[in-house]
Amino acid sequence: MSDQLQHPINIAQRRAELLDCIRDNAVNLADAVRQAKQEGLVVFVDVVDTCESGFKIHITQVV
Repeated sequence: MSDQLQHPINIAQRRAELLDCIRDNAVNLADAVRQAKQEGLVVFVDVVDTCESGFKIHITQVV
């Protein structure tokens, strides 16, 4: 990685961008689950900690 990319300001900016992306996607997921429940679907969303990717999201529909 170049020195420019490793500069503390660039690192902080990149981390802020990633956190914004995560927040946006979490809001979208929450909205979709809320809409599904309003339409009668029974769904469970579990976040499971893993060593590999940090976490997995399990979405289960109950029929």
